[in-house]
Amino acid sequence: MDPLIRQNAAGAVIFFTTKAFNCSIPVGLSDSSAVLRASNLTSLSNKFTLCFQPKQVHSSKIIIVTKETGQIYAADGIITNDTGLFLSIKTADCVPILMYDEKKRVIAAVHSGWRGTDKQIVRFCIEKLVSGFGVDPKELKVYIGPSIRDCCYEVSCEIAGRFGNYPYKTKNGKPFIDLASINKELLLNSGIQKDNIHLNAQCTGCESRYFYSWRKRKESGRMYAVIGLPLQNRINQ
Repeated sequence: MDPLIRQNAAGAVIFFTTKAFNCSIPVGLSDSSAVLRASNLTSLSNKFTLCFQPKQVHSSKIIIVTKETGQIYAADGIITNDTGLFLSIKTADCVPILMYDEKKRVIAAVHSGWRGTDKQIVRFCIEKLVSGFGVDPKELKVYIGPSIRDCCYEVSCEIAGRFGNYPYKTKNGKPFIDLASINKELLLNSGIQKDNIHLNAQCTGCESRYFYSWRKRKESGRMYAVIGLPLQNRINQ
């Protein structure tokens, strides 16, 4: 299987990894060469030099980073308009969400598990993009990667009750929720255009041979969602 699920976006590099991606991205700011090698994108080595991975804590905290960011931040959303810098978040069932405004040349990466979804982290990210970078939500493109869906994601009644405004499935009296669909609704409510939301329908639970799934296999591996603005506008892959 290809190590990447690539997304087409003019002026940006966007991809989600699978189990075939054999690389661990360290927390904080690091050299991008390992990511480029593992993703078979070494042709971009002159366009990307660094990668940033936050310390994820299931929060609603959003930070803005640059190529000079030296501190390791605890956050679940990151934003930059620096070129040559990959943003990365890791998941193993949670929802990975990448955002890109081609006009404003700004990108974001969000990790949204049930806690982040409950805290509406995507809404806070969009608000920060609007206030900090002048982004128009109607111009924002959003890419939602593979995550565990309501066919596999059984939760407690207490957790399901937190999402009472959204329909969920029940099997044998137990609730199953779809975090990806809930996040899509949150994006629509924040002004994102329906046609600008690209949702990958693959379930990490059902397809755990291709994706890491903590819920299904208690695996320690992770997938990565990666987005970056190249140092040059023209991308030659």
